[in-house]
Amino acid sequence: MEKPFTDKEQTVMDLLVDAHNNFIELDRTHSMEITEWSITFHKLQHLLGMRVLRRDYPKTFTSIKHINKK
Repeated sequence: MEKPFTDKEQTVMDLLVDAHNNFIELDRTHSMEITEWSITFHKLQHLLGMRVLRRDYPKTFTSIKHINKK
């Protein structure tokens, strides 16, 4: 299977997963903690995934540099 992430992106993803695994082991201090954490965690994963899509499909998922060329 091809690697979707650059080495640096993979490092960021690994650090996010490590942070997630540590956070969910903490004692809860608010009833919405896990919900809010999970929503934010998924947004961060989405940002990294979009980098892959923009790199692999630049005409479909445009980036700033492509928008400026129009």
